[in-house]
Amino acid sequence: MKKQSMIIVIILFMSTFLYSLDLKSKEYDLGFMVGLWMGGDVNIEGYSADKDGCLLIRGFADAYLIPKLAMGAYFNFSPATIETEDITVFEFGGSIKPRFLIREDLAIKPGLNIGYRTASGDEPEIEMDGFALNLSIEVQKAMETMILSFEGGFLSQPAGGNEWVEISWAPIMYLGAGLTF
Repeated sequence: MKKQSMIIVIILFMSTFLYSLDLKSKEYDLGFMVGLWMGGDVNIEGYSADKDGCLLIRGFADAYLIPKLAMGAYFNFSPATIETEDITVFEFGGSIKPRFLIREDLAIKPGLNIGYRTASGDEPEIEMDGFALNLSIEVQKAMETMILSFEGGFLSQPAGGNEWVEISWAPIMYLGAGLTF
């Protein structure tokens, strides 16, 4: 297992040399981020349940329609805990992100992400589907051999649930860092 992990790290590191590090001329961005999805309140049929802070893994692919506007796809994965229930959250959807170049090596990309979220756990009452409505701000910093990205934003679910209950939540903040290719 360690050997496979090391090979993946080497491939990711070497792939950074294959992509343009000039932020202005990039035609697409592929990236991943690891971060913290903060705790917050989840509304389960009028009852306010506590969601603990947890790991968040995000991936995205953005294609620039014009030099300052990208559309793309994203996915989120998070093992979360609501009250005492452990759940696994998967999410995928589309995004639109303008790009503002601050300098040649620094860009800010605010984004609107709209998607489909599903969660599963041990109890059928906690399994749910939902409408994901998220805002993000990504800061990209081009280094000599890679592009670092720092991201913050929130994940919300204005509508969702299952056949027994409605499950929704107001914006819950996340912060993370990763690489963009």
